[in-house]
Amino acid sequence: MSNCATQSQEQSVDILLSRLEGVRELGNERFMACCPAHDDRNPSLSVRHAADGTVLVHCFAGCSAVEVVEAAGLRLSDLFPNDLRQTQASPRPGSYRPRAREALVALSAECSIVVAIVSDLRRGGVVSELDWKRLIQASAMIGEACRQCR
Repeated sequence: MSNCATQSQEQSVDILLSRLEGVRELGNERFMACCPAHDDRNPSLSVRHAADGTVLVHCFAGCSAVEVVEAAGLRLSDLFPNDLRQTQASPRPGSYRPRAREALVALSAECSIVVAIVSDLRRGGVVSELDWKRLIQASAMIGEACRQCR
């Protein structure tokens, strides 16, 4: 398990930023930094801290999100807050009826995971066993959300 998962007091964005070089704050929870996945002399990595605690990364040089976080010594799942992951896992199907906003936030996070992994595949990347399992979990959670809405 990565440091991000074990350090619940420190936010994911702070952990990621502490591992990057040339960090500049642009305001509104947005940053630019040198990408750790390639030899970056001019900051090309955009980092944004979303309102739900999710950390969004985009390398303008073309590095995938997985490449970026792995080069920083993290995992893709570290970009999502622990409390968001916990609210998505219900102990028994049907035992908890989320409010519409909670459901949309959870679905948005799951869709972000799917997009990040599919984006890596599209670029010819290899999906790790951990990310493959997370993709299957995201699919199941999206399907369960659809069933709950019936």
